Amino acid sequence: MFSSLNPMPMVISKRGVLWIPAMGLVLLALGCGEGSSAVDNSNVSGLTNKVDTAVGQVELKIDLPEGDDISIDADCYVDSTVFSIMRDAKESGQVEFESRGSGDTLFLTSIAGVENSGAGKGNWTFKVNGELGDKSSGVFKVKPDDKIDWSFGSVSFDD
Repeated sequence: MFSSLNPMPMVISKRGVLWIPAMGLVLLALGCGEGSSAVDNSNVSGLTNKVDTAVGQVELKIDLPEGDDISIDADCYVDSTVFSIMRDAKESGQVEFESRGSGDTLFLTSIAGVENSGAGKGNWTFKVNGELGDKSSGVFKVKPDDKIDWSFGSVSFDD
């Protein structure tokens, strides 16, 4: 019901309880009204998906075919992947790349303007701590002090 004399609408539930004005009183009593101070969330943890505090650094190296290699010390987070390290470097203007797919189907199609050439030819691959990546950069987890190396060329998977 709305009344021109009462600026606050009142809603009556099936049980006849006026709940909108009551909610306002509850919020005001809890300090959520005008003049309340900011809430201190310093003791709250685990409420976000992304941990935004670096837990260390990784070394990112990109071996470009024409020389002028790129070397970056990048922040590493609890949920960092090879791709998230690359994405952060791109967002900060340290490297350019193109990719397609997502998650376990994500792969880089070019780095610094050098495009993949296709099966059996030159393509971008990565190693972490000297070991060839065995899954997509989008899901390959890294931890502090890891060394990520991107290189361009043909890769043999034979032992």
